[in-house]
Amino acid sequence: MPGIDGIKTFDEIKKIQPETLVSLMTGNPVDCIEGLQAKGITTIIQKPLNVPGIIEMITNLETTKTPKNGTILIVDDDEHDRNTLKEILSQKGYGVLLAKSGAEALKIAKRDYFDIALLDIRLPDIDGVSVLEELKKDNPDSIVITMSGYDLEGVIDNIVRKGAHSCLLKPFNVENLLKEISDLIQKKHKTEDSNRPVDEQIRTLVVEDNDDVRETLKEILSEQYYVVDTAATASQALQLIKEKTYSVILSDLQLGKESGVSLVEPAKKKDKFSIFFLITGRSNLETALQSTQKNVDEYLIKPVNPADLLHKVKTFLEKQRLNRENEKLHKQLQQTNIKIAELNTTDDLTGVFNRKNLFEQLNIEVQRSRKQSKDLSLLMCDIDGFKQYNDNFGAAEGNMLLQQIVSIIKSNTRNFVDRIFRYGGDEFAVILPETDKETSVVIAKRIVSGARAVLETKNIGMSIGISSLNPANQQANINEFIEMADKKLAEAKKAGGNQIAV
Repeated sequence: MPGIDGIKTFDEIKKIQPETLVSLMTGNPVDCIEGLQAKGITTIIQKPLNVPGIIEMITNLETTKTPKNGTILIVDDDEHDRNTLKEILSQKGYGVLLAKSGAEALKIAKRDYFDIALLDIRLPDIDGVSVLEELKKDNPDSIVITMSGYDLEGVIDNIVRKGAHSCLLKPFNVENLLKEISDLIQKKHKTEDSNRPVDEQIRTLVVEDNDDVRETLKEILSEQYYVVDTAATASQALQLIKEKTYSVILSDLQLGKESGVSLVEPAKKKDKFSIFFLITGRSNLETALQSTQKNVDEYLIKPVNPADLLHKVKTFLEKQRLNRENEKLHKQLQQTNIKIAELNTTDDLTGVFNRKNLFEQLNIEVQRSRKQSKDLSLLMCDIDGFKQYNDNFGAAEGNMLLQQIVSIIKSNTRNFVDRIFRYGGDEFAVILPETDKETSVVIAKRIVSGARAVLETKNIGMSIGISSLNPANQQANINEFIEMADKKLAEAKKAGGNQIAV
């Protein structure tokens, strides 16, 4: 960009908004991927831009964000009411899903998770009570608060009987609604925590050689629905760490002749996000430095204050959650980068390489052919009768035919050696490395014969033009190489199709 390049701009953005996700766009080859990733650039988008791929990437990023307080599904055909509720709930840290009809709500409910549904009884397509029944049928534990701008007399009993938690008459008190939502979500999450399978709960390990202190710490943590294991010695703790993965480990510094610090490395090796608290009676700088150097997350001074302990545990668990999500997001970004790279090099319809990639790959093969004095051949293939077939039967059938042609070409070429490209609408190119003219003719005949056998009843055939380079003829550049194949293809078409020209 004029004035300042994109990487410097990235650095400045990250200084102001460290959590902002920034993608780098370029029309040039990227030779320093590792260096850019080290700076925190995890998505590199090649120009020309693949708009559907970018939209999909951004959508995936949005869906990975975890709402702070929970997710609310708003089902209301009134756009003003819908957007007002969205704005209020979003400001309070809730994730919001919007549906303007019953059908849209049911579709969202099958696809996305939500904690509470705010459901208008009067909807344009499906009766709200029917939507309520379907929501409860798919998820009996879902919480549904119904809303109506009309008198609810005579329908409240039926709505509650169908599974609604409560019924609100518009306009309703927003503060009361927010309090009710907050209370319901807290109650729901607490119930989920207590009913969650043991292997999904937050597992903690208390390592303390004093029986009274050990049991007291266990009781404090257990009251918060944490699953708590205990050990009286470092050796007992090591055995438990080998057997299980702990989100949080609290260990006394002095365990008889052993040190609690010895547990840090095996715990972090088992799970790098594991939180390690060191408990000590020494409140000096030496202990603090030792803890930091040994990768201890925090150290607590005896006697441990229960409120302080729980606050620190919850704070570090939130950091742990964010770190796990960031790693998951990083992996998703890497996968998205791979997908975008594939979209930039492949044809969406047929799955073979695209025209842009042909020139890059052909350049590589021509250079390799010259250096190693190897033969190289190029096939230009055109479908005979495709335009008429497409006009008669429509684009959908035409697309299926293109995919069928690709299958025929693949079945008659070498996997992982020969490369197929969609050169134009119904024209394909095939690079045949280390293949002389005679062999390329044999391959071309197989393709023409295969197309005739499968597609002759549809009045479809194949014409192929061939150009070849050999150790004695290595002077042609890429454009001349393609032009030679194109000219031969034109000769084959002129001869009536279903022909090969060399």
